[in-house]
Order: sequence, then structure tokens, then C-alpha cells
Amino acid sequence: MSPLSLPNQLLSVLKKPADVPPVVLLTGPERSTAVDTIRALEGFHKFDVLEIGMEEPATVEATRDFIRLLLTRPLFSSFRLALIGNADRLGPAAANTLLKTLEEPPDYARIVLVAHSARRVLPTIRSRARTFILGRDDVHYDEWIGKIRAVLAEPLYKRMLLARELATVSERAEIVATLGGRLLTASATRPKVLPLAEYCLEIAKRLATNAQPIVQLEALMVRLSLIRAH
Repeated sequence: MSPLSLPNQLLSVLKKPADVPPVVLLTGPERSTAVDTIRALEGFHKFDVLEIGMEEPATVEATRDFIRLLLTRPLFSSFRLALIGNADRLGPAAANTLLKTLEEPPDYARIVLVAHSARRVLPTIRSRARTFILGRDDVHYDEWIGKIRAVLAEPLYKRMLLARELATVSERAEIVATLGGRLLTASATRPKVLPLAEYCLEIAKRLATNAQPIVQLEALMVRLSLIRAH
């Protein structure tokens, strides 16, 4: 399975809400990209959508207000879609407030929890959700993305050396997809990086098919140097 196929598989299911598990946990490096794609789904506007904690983890008070809304039947559609961000950063009180609703969600609700790391989500919450790890949930990715960012200001030959080193790593497609996802998130406040994000995701698809990895990564290093200009 390619690193991009699992999010696509999940998103195709979300087009048929009745087939979606009542509670889903999206975690891993590609989670933000998946949420952006969910929002862009054809027909997404037909849902009654609630969002909480997407920027910062929700407080107890905000969580209680959120649950009150969630338990109210939707006005404009058959389903209510609830997106809960930073599920791995919820305080104990806010997490406990959610538990009963996660255990017995309304039949018209689909709840999508979003977290950076599945390991950091409280077991009582994790056990109530079907988990989709979007890209490897591994600090190894962060280390490589840090290396890429650090070398962008270096001379071209150093960037090419890093490209060749990355080409030998089995998770190279996932690492580049993760970088693309982070740039896509950053493009909300820095629109000029959007083409770079899209380029990263395109390169990740090519790497997933083992299409000349050194050539693809060398081209990526040249293109990414534009980040400094933005």
C-alpha cells in the first residue's frame, strides 16, 4: 500500500456517511492534509459540521458546549460531522467530558478525532475509535524534515548529497508526503508556499512508485530552496 492510499481510502468512505464508523481517529504526519481534503469533499457543505480544538486543544467549557450542540439533531442534513482537533493534547477533564459521547454517539453523528500521535491519545479515548494512521507515526520523519530544512540554505552540492542519502531510505515517499502536508497547512497563512506543497505531494506519489528516486529528490531540493524566498 502506498503512503497516500490509506487517506484516499478513508476519504472515499467518507463520501458515504452511513458507511463511516461512528468515531474515527486520524493520526500521524498526514492528518492535516486528510482534514483539508475532507473539507474539500464534494457535498461536504451538505453536512451539519461542528469543529473544535483545531488550533488549540479544547477547554472543558468549550467541550461541554460542543457536546450540547452535537446532541442536537442536525437541521439541514441526515448527518452531523464533528471534527475534534488536538485529541492527543486534551486535558484530563476535557477528555473525560467526551468519553460518554464517544462511547454512545448519536446515530446521526460521525465524530472524527485528529491527533499528531496515537500513542499520546488517552487509552480510554483511543479504545472508542477506529484509528487510521496517515503516514508513519514516527519521530524519524521529524528528523529527516529537520535535515531537509537545515540544508536548504547550504550550497547546491550539499543539497544533492542529502537527496542521494534520502534516496536510500525506504520511507522516502512518506517523508516527502509529510513535508508536503506541513507546507499545505502553512499555506493557510503563507499562500506563496502552496505550489511547493503541491510539488512535494506530487514527488511523493512518484517516489511511491520508485520512479528514479535520486532524480526526483534532487529536483525537489532545488525547488524547495524557494522556501527561503517566502
